[in-house]
Amino acid sequence: MVIRLANAGTRVNVVAGSDVEIKESEGYVIATIPHSATPLNLAFVIGGDEDDAIEVPDLSRFTKGGPPQWWWEAIECPVVQGKEVGAFQQDIFNIPVDNPWKSRMRTSGFDFTPDGKSAIISTWDGDVWRVDGITEKNVKMVTWTRIAAGLFQPLGVKLRDGEIFITCRDQLV
Repeated sequence: MVIRLANAGTRVNVVAGSDVEIKESEGYVIATIPHSATPLNLAFVIGGDEDDAIEVPDLSRFTKGGPPQWWWEAIECPVVQGKEVGAFQQDIFNIPVDNPWKSRMRTSGFDFTPDGKSAIISTWDGDVWRVDGITEKNVKMVTWTRIAAGLFQPLGVKLRDGEIFITCRDQLV
């Protein structure tokens, strides 16, 4: 891995990284960390004196994840079953407009799980929901669970080999 640290001529020292090479190249001070040296706990000191004593903190606790930032709460919404005569029926699946996250529910993309019993639905404002119970006979309620949030305008959903792919305005996640 190569990291550009500062403009050329700037004093840069590395602490606790004996395999890390610091050099100037193309007007910058760069650090090269060999792949065999990772994972590696080190610090770069930019400016200062060569003999500055710096203790490198243990950052491993930040690599384990943490508590959820929002809760997993299932929301039940009613289904209005069609009563049309003939081969075509229209069921109305209500969406959780009144939800704990105050998320606007402008649906934008969907796909069905391979067994057809659930749907994955994205909303324009960045949420992804799993809707369970859609194929139950005489279904009266379906369960909506928010499984992702914070995406930039997710517009498409595709399930493939057990993975969920979401196309957003800026990326594929």
